[in-house]
Amino acid sequence: MLKVLHEGDEIKSDILCVIVIYKLMLKNSISFNSIINSQENINKNRTIIIYDNSPESQNIPNSFPIQSIYFHDKDNGGLSAAYNFAVNYCSKKQIPWLLLLDQDTSLTKEYFSELDEILPTINLNEEVVCIVPKILSGRRKISPIILQTGGFIKKIKNDIHGIADFSITGINSGTLLKVDFIKSLGGFNPLFRIDMLDYWYFKMITKYHKKSYIMKSTLQHDLSIMDYSTVSVDRYENIIKAEFIFYRNYCSKNDLIIFCGRLFFRLIKQCIKVKNKKMARVTFNYLFCLNA
Repeated sequence: MLKVLHEGDEIKSDILCVIVIYKLMLKNSISFNSIINSQENINKNRTIIIYDNSPESQNIPNSFPIQSIYFHDKDNGGLSAAYNFAVNYCSKKQIPWLLLLDQDTSLTKEYFSELDEILPTINLNEEVVCIVPKILSGRRKISPIILQTGGFIKKIKNDIHGIADFSITGINSGTLLKVDFIKSLGGFNPLFRIDMLDYWYFKMITKYHKKSYIMKSTLQHDLSIMDYSTVSVDRYENIIKAEFIFYRNYCSKNDLIIFCGRLFFRLIKQCIKVKNKKMARVTFNYLFCLNA
C-alpha cells in the first residue's frame, strides 16, 4: 500500500528521488511506471517526491513500492523550484543523495542494482558529487557528453565508466547529486528555471574541482526539445534565454563569441528547414537585438 509521508515521519534513506511532472497524469509517466516495474530492485527505505507543476492537482495511486510525497505547485516553479524543494527535504531527513527525474525517462532494474553496488564505494570518495547513467534518446546518445568551447559537443565512448578524470556534462533526468555539494552552491540556481540547469551544475562541479561517476547502465529518455515541431515558440524562447544567461554569466568571453556564431548557423537552418518561422524570429531577436 502507498505510504504517504508527513512532516514528522522518521525515515532512513540514502537516496531521495524527485519526479517532476507537468500536464501529465502520473499513471502516464514513463519514469513513474518504470519505477513501479523495477520495484523489487528498489531499496524500500528510499523515498520519492512527486512534484507536480500542472495547473490542477491529481490523486496519487493507491499503491506504490516506496515511501512517497506528492506536492502540487500550481504556480509552476519549474525544475529549480522542484529540486530545491527536494534539497530542503533531504536536509531535514539527512538524505545524502538526490536522484533527479523528468516524467519521461525509462529506468531499469539494472540501473538500481548498479546504484546499490557502487554507492558504498562512492560514499567514501569526497571528490565524487555526481553519478550519471548513459542516456539515449532513440538511438542517439545524449548524455553524458564533453562540453567544449562555445557549446560544441564531444561524445564519450560507450565503454567508459567509473570516476571521470575529465569534465563532463549530462542531462538532469537519471542524474544523482550529492546534497551537501548542491547546498554549498546555495541550492539549484533559480536563474535556470527549466533549461540549462544541468549545464550550470556540471559547470560548478568543474569549477570546484569535483568529479562525476559514469555508470555502466544505459537509460532511454524522450528529449522533446530535439524536435522543433514539438516545441512551442514560448518554450524555445525560454531555452535561448537560458542559453544566453549561461554563456554570458558562467563561461568565458570566447565561449560566448563562439556560441553566438553557432546561433547564427542555427538561424540559417531554422529559416531553411523549420516550418514555423517564428522560431527563426526569436533567434534573430536574441542574436541581433535583445542581446546586442
